[in-house]
Amino acid sequence: MPNCVLRATGDDFNPDNFLRHSYFAPCNIFHKGEHRSATSIWNNSGITIDVSWKSDFAQQVEDAIDFLKTHDAELRRLGKFAGVGQMNLDFGLNAKNNFLQSFCFSHEIISLANDLKLSLEISIYN
Repeated sequence: MPNCVLRATGDDFNPDNFLRHSYFAPCNIFHKGEHRSATSIWNNSGITIDVSWKSDFAQQVEDAIDFLKTHDAELRRLGKFAGVGQMNLDFGLNAKNNFLQSFCFSHEIISLANDLKLSLEISIYN
């Protein structure tokens, strides 16, 4: 799926408790032990929040920088919320039929992500 999302997860995270006092509107809420599909279950709980709907990597990074700056206080609250074990930005990209696909994160997004203790991830979709 070519877009960028923020994902917060944890074994003991209760996303419903966090969201009671948050203005974030997640596109996905999941709970440990619930069915993820017909053949698998979630092994942790979490939320997924849309950050960018652009398919272009550079535009996703730009949107993510704006998102991190705009929501700094709420992201810090989420990162410190009981049970949150990991937060990451997942940049979804379409696979190309090229010899090489290369993506470079700017120092600005690396610095912002580091300050918020966010991991950066790239998911390539065929």
